Amino acid sequence: MESGRLLHRGVGAFMLVLAGPVFAQSITTGAEPTPIPVSSPVALVLMAVLLLALALWILRTGRRQRTLMSLLLVGAVVAATWQSPALRAQLLAAFTNPAGETLPIPVVQIPAGGDVAGFELADFSNDSGVPLLIVSLDPPVLEDCFPGGLSGNLLPAGGGGGASPGACTGVLADGASCRVDVDSICRAAAEAGLAMLELSGSPLTLTFNGSAAAMTITNTSSQVTASNIAANLTGSALDGTVSETGNTCATVAPGSSCTLTFTPGNAVVPATDLTISGDNTNTLTATIEVQSGSTLTAINPTLGTASGGTGITLTGTGLTGATGITFDGVAATSVNVVNSTVVTAVTPVHAAGVVDVVIDTPAGPASLVDGYTFEPTAVGQIAFGGTIAALNGGFENLIAAAADNSTGIEWGGYGTAVGVVAQSDSDGASNTAAIVVALGNNGGTPYAAQQCNDFEVDSQGNTPCQVGNACYDDWFLPSRDQLNALYTSRVAIGGFSEGFYWSSSEFSVDPALSSWAQFFVDGNSFINLKYLSNRTRCVRAFTP
Repeated sequence: MESGRLLHRGVGAFMLVLAGPVFAQSITTGAEPTPIPVSSPVALVLMAVLLLALALWILRTGRRQRTLMSLLLVGAVVAATWQSPALRAQLLAAFTNPAGETLPIPVVQIPAGGDVAGFELADFSNDSGVPLLIVSLDPPVLEDCFPGGLSGNLLPAGGGGGASPGACTGVLADGASCRVDVDSICRAAAEAGLAMLELSGSPLTLTFNGSAAAMTITNTSSQVTASNIAANLTGSALDGTVSETGNTCATVAPGSSCTLTFTPGNAVVPATDLTISGDNTNTLTATIEVQSGSTLTAINPTLGTASGGTGITLTGTGLTGATGITFDGVAATSVNVVNSTVVTAVTPVHAAGVVDVVIDTPAGPASLVDGYTFEPTAVGQIAFGGTIAALNGGFENLIAAAADNSTGIEWGGYGTAVGVVAQSDSDGASNTAAIVVALGNNGGTPYAAQQCNDFEVDSQGNTPCQVGNACYDDWFLPSRDQLNALYTSRVAIGGFSEGFYWSSSEFSVDPALSSWAQFFVDGNSFINLKYLSNRTRCVRAFTP
């Protein structure tokens, strides 16, 4: 009788521990119950069988043996549960729904105008009164993150941020919280799944001249098909002037391309933006210009030397993407498209005479009949970054800077003899190079040869040179004879003052202290101390 009562009490107590409440435990956010999957009860069933067998065996033994075996049983259970937090949670009736349940994690976008800044993080709190074991989560997928498609842009990360105070994995203690980083999950889904579009073409500006133009759109996604591609013109300037035809972009498979073809009307309108968009895609913008035809309306200057090298500016319409300019069929150099109405270039060598000027563009050629005159090469003509200053042959085929480079600067290196390498009366380029090597930065004091060595000007007269234009950067301080040639042609060259100008020729008798300078009043050469302040006019060599 006594043994039967003990058996009944032992089994009853064990079943109370095993069963626990009959309702499902849950992790909640706010007041809404939100179940999370739990683990299998297999371990509990095996332990129950083992404990029942041990309990029956203990009841059949003596009192002393029962006490000893009970202590061993309690120790085994404590050791097993201590080693396994999950098993400990189950033994404490933490889980009562052995099949488990799945919680759809809430996905809330953070809007930013028409774009998406990110996603709110999902926080969960264990208010069940017992520890909970989170076996798995069911993370959101692309359709959960963007149920209606991404109509705008997913902005850079920062709107959702971080997964603290802890990821929802393992055992969640009673009263503890965890967080699901929905922002990172949805961004990963977007990166893997959204159909990303790219435009191809160079440039991405389409200029029409009464003919169709095409733009290629590529879906760079590896998973999602881009659909319902739309090309929308912003503003009203192009209304009725451009129509999209030949649309093969209804659906674009991953890694595939399609082509949008546009046919213009005849209206001349300013540049207008074209927006390309589609379901679950980013939005792209290109520019469309509609012209009734490329035109060439003016050239400046209208004449120049037969030796070429004159920087010219063409103006007109529809000049975007110009590929070349010719003068009576001879190609110009350094063609630089500034915008749809301005193109610059440098004239070629051509025999004297009046010629047609033609510019080639994607919209077709445009021309100026008898637009430019080549004149016989002469001193005083503008060319090669300055003014033709001497045509005497050899070292005296010279271009002079358009104006004085300095109104007062020292020769430099007073007390230092550069030597014979800087004493040539004819070769200013060699003199200048030797002076710069010998003096370096001259202790931080600017000097004449260095100034010319560092000077640069482009075909359009810009100092320093601008990208796209021909750049002339090989200037030097003229030698004594070269400076005299400039004095002889000073009126035709223009811009000289009545004063002393430095030459690059060092005075060989007293090279440490003196160099040659020329007085541009009477043309006489004088020996000047190197620390004196004189004017400079830099020159460069050219071939007529």
